[in-house]
Amino acid sequence: MQFGIIAAVIVVLFGCAACGGGDSPSAGQRATEASADQPLSPGPLPDEGKPETPEQTARDVEEAQRQAETGREQVRMASNLTEAHSAHRIQVQKCEALSGAERTSCIATADRTLEEAREREKKELERKTN
Repeated sequence: MQFGIIAAVIVVLFGCAACGGGDSPSAGQRATEASADQPLSPGPLPDEGKPETPEQTARDVEEAQRQAETGREQVRMASNLTEAHSAHRIQVQKCEALSGAERTSCIATADRTLEEAREREKKELERKTN
């Protein structure tokens, strides 16, 4: 008897859920249908009505290429400095295994190598900007 009551309750719940929501569209469906009826507007285009001259286009291309080259140069410099810092950290770790004067000398050499890499990049930057 209990099984029959439970089964009847389940049938009623699922039956009401299925028949109650199937006929009316959801709010999302109504919004989608309403927006589908409206035409799309492209909006204003930049500098519409002003044709660009070939000279202006050439200047724009040169400027874009110059900016791209500057970006590549900055990435190259950052990469070189990162590599130098990494090599310095590795060398200092190796120096830590030594003791006394050898250790001091080893760390000084690693520091000098890092400083030389920094100076090289600094000179390269000055050369490119002048």
